[in-house]
Amino acid sequence: MFWLISLLGAASAAPPPVALAGRAWTSAASDAQCYIETAVEGSPTTSRIRFGRGLTSPGYSIAMIGPLPEPKFQATTMVYKIGNSPAAQNPTFLGPETDGDNEYVSILPLEAGDAERLFEGEPITLALPRETMVRVVTTRLFGASKAMNDCRNERLREFGLTADMIDAIATFPKGQVAQLFSSDDYPQESLKRGESGRVAVLLTIGTDGRATDCRPMVRSMWPELNRATCNIIRYRGKFEPGRDRNGNAIVAPYVTAVRWLLP
Repeated sequence: MFWLISLLGAASAAPPPVALAGRAWTSAASDAQCYIETAVEGSPTTSRIRFGRGLTSPGYSIAMIGPLPEPKFQATTMVYKIGNSPAAQNPTFLGPETDGDNEYVSILPLEAGDAERLFEGEPITLALPRETMVRVVTTRLFGASKAMNDCRNERLREFGLTADMIDAIATFPKGQVAQLFSSDDYPQESLKRGESGRVAVLLTIGTDGRATDCRPMVRSMWPELNRATCNIIRYRGKFEPGRDRNGNAIVAPYVTAVRWLLP
């Protein structure tokens, strides 16, 4: 019997081992979010847990990160249980972590109430199919909400945005950026020099779904890749625009990233 059922409450002949996390947390910021991380003890497949607040998204998320068995994206399901609540499942993706191609990241968006429960000290148990369950102790998250919000506000100011502007957006822009690129788009000079890297960009999406502005958030070492990323998105990109609470299309920011890999 697939062991994942045991976390959802059904009987299982051989419950999986449970790893622990949350003894100590460190804070950091990436191109798209402010977060805190904790190491996982006792799991061969998950090395750390990340609890973060997106720069251009209204809520929090929690992520499992570990060694990547295959360097490709794949759909999967994350199972989670907060405190004494029934376990639940959430569709997610498993793919290369932004820090490098040797790790995966699988992200679970959290409802506002669930995030508050973690800040109040309720533990959360996470699991991916065929992986070790991880129980995350959250009693040391006191003050983490303010720290992440302060970090978020500071990062937003760097791009001329405010938290109030972001929080007023009911629905953020949506789009499939990866489909805009092909191997033929690789800048020839970059190919000759063997340049590769990840370019994260902050887009401004107009009410017509077009990108009116594109700014690298964390520049790659290669300016040609930065320019190619923004030029292609501005020229080919067509997004579903953001909307306010009345359902009207509005100008809104959108964060995305493109990873240039040598063929």
